[in-house]
Amino acid sequence: MSDLPPLLDSLEEEERLRAESFIVSFLESLASEADLAKSERYAEWERNLDFVEGKQWNASNERPAGLARVTINSLWRLIRQEAALLTDAKPTVKVIARNSKLFAAANTLNKLVQAVFQREHVDLLIVRVVFDLAIFGVSFVKVYWDPAESGGQGEIKIRRIDPRTILVDDVYRLEEAQYIGHFTDVPLVDVRRRFPARGHLVQASTRPGVLKGGVGQAPGVKYRGTRNTTVGSSAIARADLYEWWIRDPSLEGDELRYPRGRLITVSGGVVLQDTSSPYILQWPGPWVKFSLPSPQDTAWPPPAISHLVDIQHYLNLAVSNILDQVRFVTQGVWISDADALMPESRKKLMTPIPPATLIEKAPGKELRWERLGDVSPTALALMNNLNQFLDFVYGMMDVSYGRVPRGVVAGAALEQLQLTAQSIVRLNAREIERGLTEIGQRVLGLILQFYPEERVEALLGPGGDLETIEFRRSELFEGFDEDVEELYYQFKFVVRPDSTLSMSREKEYAAAMALYGAGLLDRRAALELIDIPNKEQVFERLKEMEQMEAMAALSGGGVEAMETASGGPRPRGRGVEVLKKLIK
Repeated sequence: MSDLPPLLDSLEEEERLRAESFIVSFLESLASEADLAKSERYAEWERNLDFVEGKQWNASNERPAGLARVTINSLWRLIRQEAALLTDAKPTVKVIARNSKLFAAANTLNKLVQAVFQREHVDLLIVRVVFDLAIFGVSFVKVYWDPAESGGQGEIKIRRIDPRTILVDDVYRLEEAQYIGHFTDVPLVDVRRRFPARGHLVQASTRPGVLKGGVGQAPGVKYRGTRNTTVGSSAIARADLYEWWIRDPSLEGDELRYPRGRLITVSGGVVLQDTSSPYILQWPGPWVKFSLPSPQDTAWPPPAISHLVDIQHYLNLAVSNILDQVRFVTQGVWISDADALMPESRKKLMTPIPPATLIEKAPGKELRWERLGDVSPTALALMNNLNQFLDFVYGMMDVSYGRVPRGVVAGAALEQLQLTAQSIVRLNAREIERGLTEIGQRVLGLILQFYPEERVEALLGPGGDLETIEFRRSELFEGFDEDVEELYYQFKFVVRPDSTLSMSREKEYAAAMALYGAGLLDRRAALELIDIPNKEQVFERLKEMEQMEAMAALSGGGVEAMETASGGPRPRGRGVEVLKKLIK
């Protein structure tokens, strides 16, 4: 990548015009390069979208008129089931401080990040991510600060971005990309509202909703997600807006001039914005990418359902053929001489839906009805096998749907089957947990950078209780003089591995209870082993309970008095020494 001119606002008018023309031309070449890198996926994505939406019959697989065209949309069912498995359990998240003096601040920041996740409905966003991974192989999320939200107080926004609108360097890891572009079709009034200094120079696009191969170049591939309109067909003036994040290699002395990247926004050949990244976040700034594993180092790996489309087609064909057989068997066939019926009688015979099958033969004035036999059991078996094969290839077993396989009665065997059924889904769960970690880290950075001295957020607890979280900057970070960027690196947002899978959570609960029942763990250790809401409050109540038990045991009441005080039996054989440890 060659050096770009300095920020346009730093140049004189004549020099600015030349620099602006160079930047627009440069971005056009990036757009063409990025569009070429993913162009081979366009037809595949459109086919996948059609199949998921149930549009599975077209000119390439059309059946003759009169034959059944049935759609058994198993792909839609499989993706929804995977999304349900991956969002069934709320992930366990935590903000960790690198300095012990910031533990209290980390606890507050943890609640603030969760409050933002709730407000932005990240659980529903993950459902969209699962669909993107299945259909496109990738998903993009943007975490950014919108200063216009909440009456000008600003809010952190988390948005899923359509992969088809992304123009990115063709590398697998987004951190290695040299540029990230985002194309949107927006009302012209929004362009002029967001960019008052130069928005008036932008004219309405003549072909809104068309993704171009480059800025201002001839239109290329249409994509769903915006309006595919033509000139005069919309009363609303719209514009094509391109937002580019560039790793500009320009130097200032021995240092990079834009260490966190450069942000350039263009519409209709007009550079609306040219600035260094407004965030303390390191490259790739506000962008988070989810991606399926790929055998090649490419930004656009093969989608999950691409290899299932043909199986889905043959399943539809098998079901359609079975229905045709049922219709022919039950309806039978009429055998008639060509002149055995009057035209009006012939018309009545052919009127039912579906129309009767009539076979004409040589004259003899004969008319009879023949039954064609039974539906082939092989066809029925083929339909069932194809449907089960789809489940198998995608990684969904009976236990994934809550069904107990025939012959499996032991709890341990069923548990092992459930874990095995999640083995394929677990790969996607790990990717989603990694992406959630990046989203949380970006939210954390935006809180530290943009929240004012005091701010209040609300967090809805598991029991439906609304908790108020107060952010007081001076109190939270008292004694730390680091600037915001240095303070940001004092905290780390983490997601507990496999916490998005409910089966993994239940296994942890079962293990903790088994160890507690065997006397190998006390109650506090058992609670530490599993994740429960409001853990600190539970520990406080547990401490009071332990003190009551210890007092009852030491006063001579023995184990029975201890159990009465604690409200239930405990594992035997630990004695007073354990109680003394509990008091500590």
